[in-house]
Amino acid sequence: MTQAPEDGERQARSTDPGRDSAPRRTYLAAERTYLAWLRTGLAAIGIALAVGRLIPALIDASQVAFAVLGIGYASLGIFLIIYAAASARRIHRWPPSRW
Repeated sequence: MTQAPEDGERQARSTDPGRDSAPRRTYLAAERTYLAWLRTGLAAIGIALAVGRLIPALIDASQVAFAVLGIGYASLGIFLIIYAAASARRIHRWPPSRW
């Protein structure tokens, strides 16, 4: 024979972790997005080094064109990292203190 749960057990079930998890999930999704932007910025800087330095060394071509392309990728990478940091700062100020 099973007994009815006591008041403490009922209350523990009513405050399950899924009840207030939507803001936490939103916050964690924003963190993952920040990390994705950061990875993309670092990848663009890596591509800048490859295009600007490695490719001209491997093939006999004009270094000026590859240097300009490398500077473009480096600028893109720096912009993405700065944007990711600014976005993360804004998100870190957003969550309520009750979390």
